[in-house]
Amino acid sequence: MYGLFPQRWAGLPASHQLARDTSSGKELFFRFDAPQLLKHALGLRREYGVRRFELVYLYYHVPSKEADQHVMEVDRFTDRIAGEICFRSMTYQEPFSNQKVVAADHKDYLDYLADRYFW
Repeated sequence: MYGLFPQRWAGLPASHQLARDTSSGKELFFRFDAPQLLKHALGLRREYGVRRFELVYLYYHVPSKEADQHVMEVDRFTDRIAGEICFRSMTYQEPFSNQKVVAADHKDYLDYLADRYFW
């Protein structure tokens, strides 16, 4: 797939190389699905054009050795595609923390969400 249709990758040489590296096994991701994110980026690019979208990766973080590996893989992916794809990753906990500050008058509901989803 990554060798076919090179026009899909026009202007994205680093991303294309990452796709080839993951496909060949030269670059391995165990906790993060880099090929899937690259497919999403290509689809968004096709629909909206270059630099007219932002790919946001939202995940739930549970402190652990596996989570640390996941974060390192997300960072490696981010570094590899930097300057080509507008990509941002964040945990579900981050927007929730920001929401708590902004929506203080909804404290009861936010407390409920915190108890239910964030222990």
